[in-house]
Amino acid sequence: LHTAAGEGGRSSAGMIVNLSQHGVRVETSATLSRGSCVRIGSAETRMPALSATVRWERAGAYGLILEQPF
Repeated sequence: LHTAAGEGGRSSAGMIVNLSQHGVRVETSATLSRGSCVRIGSAETRMPALSATVRWERAGAYGLILEQPF
């Protein structure tokens, strides 16, 4: 999992903990701000990049709302 956030477009390693039709829970050492737009994806599993917004944060875990549910 790589999460690109902010205007700098930085990537950080992370792990998808939970995936639903409308959202994703990820764990990462990156610092993400609530309300920021991010893109997540995985080259290893060929998961296409998904755009999402950070909804909540708890101790290195983040809840993201997907822009386009699948």
